[in-house]
Amino acid sequence: MQHASISRTRYMQESRKMRFQEAFDGWSQGRLTQAEAALLLSQISRRRASGAEMDHVVQLYKGGFSGWNVAHFHSKYKAEFKGARSYSWLKTVLQGAGVVKISKRRGKHRIKLSWYRPDHC
Repeated sequence: MQHASISRTRYMQESRKMRFQEAFDGWSQGRLTQAEAALLLSQISRRRASGAEMDHVVQLYKGGFSGWNVAHFHSKYKAEFKGARSYSWLKTVLQGAGVVKISKRRGKHRIKLSWYRPDHC
C-alpha cells in the first residue's frame, strides 16, 4: 500500500503537537520541571537566520541595489553572493527593515457575475 506524502506544514503541526504532548506528559508525571518543559517548547530552529545574516542582506541591498525589485535582487543574491535563502525570506527581511515597500494586495483577477451567461449572446 502506498502512503500519501505529507505536506511540510502538516508535518510541522504534527511535530509541534507531539513535542507539546511529550513536554506536558513529562511535567505532569514529575519527570520534568516547568522550566525544562518550557525549554522543550521554545527551542529555536537551527535553520533560523541570525541577526548578522539579516543585517548583511539589508546592507547589501542598501549598498548597491537600492531601488531594485526584490525578484531581481534575489537572483543577483543567489548568483553572485551564493545566497541560500528563498525569495520569500529575502522579501520579508527587506520589507521588515523598511527598505522595500510592501505593495498593497491586488483584487481578484475576474469577478464572477451570476447574471452573465456567455451562451446567451
